[in-house]
Amino acid sequence: MEERGFIEKSILCSLGAIALAEEKISKVLGELEQKGEKKQKELAQQLKKKESIAKMESTLNKAAKRLLKKLDIPTYSEIKELKSEIKSLKEMLEKNEKSQR
Repeated sequence: MEERGFIEKSILCSLGAIALAEEKISKVLGELEQKGEKKQKELAQQLKKKESIAKMESTLNKAAKRLLKKLDIPTYSEIKELKSEIKSLKEMLEKNEKSQR
């Protein structure tokens, strides 16, 4: 009889452990889900901020280019292009001078 009581208690303890594990797992999964939703919202906000910053940068760049053009101020790329043209012209002039000697 005593053996039967031990087996019954063991089964009940096992079932209790399963029930407790289910409760704990369910609670942890709920917490993970909540944290995941919170993180998802944070990441979405960060993405919106980055997109907004990129749009602002683009708008500012366009405005700066328009202003430089209006003020007739050359851009870096235009100056670089002019330097390249001057270099080519110098080389042509030097060749022409050498051929005339």
